[in-house]
Amino acid sequence: LGVAEALPGGAVIVPAYLRQQEDVAALARTLADLPAIVHRCIVVIQSGPAGLPSLARLPDDERIQRILLPSGVGKWPAFGKGLDHLAGDESWVAVVDGDGAFPGRSLRGLVEKMLSGGCAHVIGSRPPQGIDLRVAGTEGSRLRLHLEAFFNTLVLLSLNRGSDPVFLGADLQCGLHLFAPKRMEGMGRVAWPFYGGELQVFHDSVAAGLRVGFAPIEVAENPVSTYAIEEIVGGVLRLPCLSSVD
Repeated sequence: LGVAEALPGGAVIVPAYLRQQEDVAALARTLADLPAIVHRCIVVIQSGPAGLPSLARLPDDERIQRILLPSGVGKWPAFGKGLDHLAGDESWVAVVDGDGAFPGRSLRGLVEKMLSGGCAHVIGSRPPQGIDLRVAGTEGSRLRLHLEAFFNTLVLLSLNRGSDPVFLGADLQCGLHLFAPKRMEGMGRVAWPFYGGELQVFHDSVAAGLRVGFAPIEVAENPVSTYAIEEIVGGVLRLPCLSSVD
């Protein structure tokens, strides 16, 4: 069998912040689109300020386990909580945003890249036209794009990889990441940041000498970020990998 015909099974952790019924509908679309290679799906749910909306319409799938957390924990701390519920026999573990941004079938490409490229960490690569970079309450639709490029560069400079062609224009802050077992070692002990975990986890992979690859993915939805620019900048600048950056 070819690689695409014999992909190993793994687990998906889906951090989901549910403020209103529309958020539940987006999560339902994400879960309904998971391919057969997903053997376990851990949904880590945080409720909004008004409480938890009805979850009645989420798919009834025996692969799905729900974990309820207090609101305001953040995506990557929620991912860390999800790690506690893995079985330990997964061939890979992915983190997928619960807002419907990425169709689950994109996971196949990441698994194929892990196998064919010998990658311990694979990051989805969004098409430029599929990225909605607007931020609520700010002027200039391209502002977040510039911020992402700036912080991507800072992280690469902190690794002395600023001119590495492998990472030229890399989509480091995509919300879809996949990890091989080697990359999972020690991951449960990490103090996950509220914001910017995509950059920190990439930094740690490269710093550990592990191979990082990229796989093109589709973008199903274009949710507009509700983070203010000040929150984004403040959160990223608190990342441990940037603590020594002047």
